[in-house]
Amino acid sequence: SLFDPSGTIRNLDVPLFDSSFSTLGMYDPASFLEQAPTMFYALEEDLGYKIPVVFVHGIGGSAREFETFVGQLDRSRYKPWFYHYPSGGDLDQLAELFYQIFLSGKVANLDSMPMIIVAHSMGGLVVREAINKYEGRSGENQVHLFVTMASPFGGHAAAAAGEKHGLIVLPSWRDVNPEGPFIGNLYRKPLPDFLHHELIYAY
Repeated sequence: SLFDPSGTIRNLDVPLFDSSFSTLGMYDPASFLEQAPTMFYALEEDLGYKIPVVFVHGIGGSAREFETFVGQLDRSRYKPWFYHYPSGGDLDQLAELFYQIFLSGKVANLDSMPMIIVAHSMGGLVVREAINKYEGRSGENQVHLFVTMASPFGGHAAAAAGEKHGLIVLPSWRDVNPEGPFIGNLYRKPLPDFLHHELIYAY
């Protein structure tokens, strides 16, 4: 199996994707990672002819958010993968992990197979920073379609207030501050020519 260690193939009803576990990932990322160290989950064994669709949740979220989307996938052509991460963590570190797991070609080598990424809210920031980490190597996986939904690409004003006045300041909340270095550096590289970005916004 591609998905090592064993046990990482799940269904969306398992306790790992409960809201209580997502809350743990916000406030205690270390404890989250003790129980879910891989952050790479799939719903089936790997079949090389299927195009991977990687779903990335936002802060306080989980793979279960995408249950309706997954139910509409043509599973004969596409395979759902999930980046299930502790959303209170440092976004640059989470982006580096995303790059290493999904984009570097070292964990999942797709050869010439395209990849699709669907990200919600803060998940879009994690993926956008991971895309900055492309090195231009021939073995890297190429994202041909990147869909973001309600991602605060300019930061979120409430994050600045939370960082200033909050009793607990999450690293990810600090990174979403519009005046912080993470947002300031997010667009230091343009998107690659092979990638198409569909931006779905809310107001």
